[in-house]
Order: sequence, then C-alpha cells, then structure tokens
Amino acid sequence: MVLEITPTEQLFARTFIRNLHPGYGTQFDGRDWRIKHKKFCYPLLRAHLEQRYWLATKAGYRPMFYNLDIDAPAPGKVEAILDKLDSLGVGESQRTAMTSPSHNTDGSMRVYMRLELNDEPPTFPAGYGALRRLFGHVCEVYPRRNRIDRLPCGKRQDLIGGDGQVLSNLTWQEEFHYLQKLDPIPLDGGAFSYQHPLFPEPDDDSDHPRTWKPHAEAEQLIENGLQARGTRNEAQYIVLNYYWRNSFHPEEAARLVKQWIRKKNNGFSGEVKAQRWRSIDAEIDRQTKILWARPRLPEAPNNLHVGITKADLEFAARLYPGDAVRQRQLANLITYYRPRQHFEWVFISRRIWTEQIAGSRTYQALIADLDGKGVLECNRHYSLGEYSRRYRLTIPRTSDEPLGYDGYYANAYPDALWLAYGDYRAILELTGIDRTTLWRWLKQG
Repeated sequence: MVLEITPTEQLFARTFIRNLHPGYGTQFDGRDWRIKHKKFCYPLLRAHLEQRYWLATKAGYRPMFYNLDIDAPAPGKVEAILDKLDSLGVGESQRTAMTSPSHNTDGSMRVYMRLELNDEPPTFPAGYGALRRLFGHVCEVYPRRNRIDRLPCGKRQDLIGGDGQVLSNLTWQEEFHYLQKLDPIPLDGGAFSYQHPLFPEPDDDSDHPRTWKPHAEAEQLIENGLQARGTRNEAQYIVLNYYWRNSFHPEEAARLVKQWIRKKNNGFSGEVKAQRWRSIDAEIDRQTKILWARPRLPEAPNNLHVGITKADLEFAARLYPGDAVRQRQLANLITYYRPRQHFEWVFISRRIWTEQIAGSRTYQALIADLDGKGVLECNRHYSLGEYSRRYRLTIPRTSDEPLGYDGYYANAYPDALWLAYGDYRAILELTGIDRTTLWRWLKQG
C-alpha cells in the first residue's frame, strides 16, 4: 500500500528536516533513543505526528526555526528567560512555548522562534551563534550542527498559551500552523545582531538553476562513482552541488565528497592514481567554498521563501496586458507573497520592495496602482523602525506546485514564463509584451 503524503506533511518535512540526512533517531515512550544511519522517509514522520513514537533529525544549514531547550528548570528560570526575551524586544507574536514530553513531571519546555537576516533564514553559524551568545549560559540552543533534535508537534508536545495553560486539545496541524505564523526576529540589528561571514561573498551570481545537473544524475554518481576519465573535477562539483541543494553543512559535504572520491574513483583519475590526495582535498575545499558562498538559498529554504505558479503568470498578464514593467513587478511581488499567504498579513520591508519587487523610484506607484485596482490592501498601523508595513494581496487560488527547475522553485519572471510555456509565441500571446523586450528577457533569464 502506497502511503499518501498530505501537503501539510510535505511542508512540515521541508520546514524541519534536511533532505537526505543519513541518520535519524526514534524513541518510544519510556525507552532510550535509537540512532539509525538511514535516510529519512515519510512513514517515520507520520508515526511521530500520530504520536506513536518521537522522531529526531538534523536541521539544514539554514534552519527555519530555532528553539531554547529549557530542561527541568529550577523555580524562576522560565520566567527569567521569558523576561530576557521581553527585554530584547521579542514579543509574544515572535515566540511560542511548547511542552517537552517530560513537562508534567519536571516542567521541561521549549521556546520556538524564527530568525531572519536580510529577510532570509540566516546560516547556521549566524542564527545559532546569536542565540548561544545570549542564552547559551542558561539553556541549550537547538538545532545543533552535529546533533539530532526532537521534532515538534509530537506526543505530549503541546503549545503553551500566554497565560501558561497547556493547549492539549490542538491537532498537530493547528500547532504547526501557529508556528508558521510566528513573526521573524531580525538579526541585522539590535541585541540579536550577529555577523559570522563563513566565506567571502562571490563577485557575481553567474550560475543558474537551469545549468545544474538534476538530482538523479548526482545520485547516480554518488552510487556508482566516476564513469570516465577526465570527469573527476566536474563530478565533485555535481555531488557538492547536490549536497548544497539539500542543506548540508559545508564541512560535512566536503568530508563526504573526499570519502566518496577515495572509494569510488573507479580508476578513472590520474590524480588519484598518483596519490595526490593533498591537491585533491584542497580542490574539493575550494569548490565547497565557492558553492556555499552563493547568495542563493538551498532548495528547502528557497522553496519556503519564493514561489509562483502558472495561474499567477496569467493573473499578472490579465491585470497589466502589454505592460512589461508592471507584469514583472507584480510577478516579483507574488513570488515573495505566495509562500507567506498563510499569514493574515504579510510583512514586506522597504528593502524587499526596492531590491526584489520594484525599485526605489517606482515601488510606491506600484502599491498605489494595485491598491486602486482592489488587489493590494495595506495595514497602515505600524511602528516606524520596529517592523515593516503589512500587506494583503489577492492572488489566484490554486493547488498547483510552483514552477521550478528539478524541484528548485524559480524566483524570476522570465524563468517562470519559460518553465510554464516553453514557447516564445505562446509567451508573446499571453503577455502582449513588445517582441524585443520579451526576447531580451528570455535570453538574459
């Protein structure tokens, strides 16, 4: 019998579980953890959410959530941590407490938070480093780089209301929905500010998802090794890119590729035959630095951060027929908005408007135009300098998966158009855009 995975389960896995992590832990009530060095599969998650046992996994290089593990707290410890969060400006809309399985006996609990740096999930060194600096002396901070962590929303893991009451009547779907709606805590200012540039930023973003080798080819390489002479350098890059897409930490990915090339070179590398391991390892380290310095997000965080469907493209073309600038701006707005549509209101900062959606000279005109068309609603009540203005956008209702390259969602209007239609004439007919402009768009990507 084939297990049917619900969209909510898929979203939960994408949020908390790093793809392809070769190891996880399970624990039955009253027993010790059992660690298994196998790949994650959905029946494990279903068992956790149905409260048959607990599941623990490793998070990716850009975790979507962090938590403070307050284990068997002494009297007053929980209140002290919550007071410190208040003093740091972390309100109740930015955090939520959840019981640990032993809460009834020793009061253990966790406080979950979402962190953001420049409106994106921060890297592990930045997010973990900021929380550990502030709270590492009083409680443990998770996720950890080399340790599994119990997933939320399982057995005896209930949300705790603002009055301290345990909300044990909620379903795991309701608990997960509440976690998703937490407002992010910015790391780019204030007490949470933390800078940890692991690698220098690249000069440009020349690579494109359409040029990446598909997952299947990388998996075949990992399984079977090198297949021809003169392919070692490219094969290393393909495998490293595969690990990057699946949110592996750079140190772990480099170690795995070094082990892989030693075991599965199949005699097709002159450098290996000459035993030049120092040179090969240095090359793998250089490739790792290049890939992990990308300004792009790995696959799971990217797909939780951007998304646009074919219905959205048709909506933009209908709203602004023949208007290349407005169509592209609206598509950029929808790409940012759609993954966040479960919020009643979506925070959009001025930086997002000017850098990702429109421009500093045009974004206000776009807001006014969409407002006049009844498509965009703005919540005027906001605090300057504390949080961004909030918006509600009317977008098509669709169950279609966002457009993407081999599972990596597109975040550019021309890319989405080509992925949806794949034909110049069809795109021209849909958009009504000037031929020269459209051709330049599609050529540049």
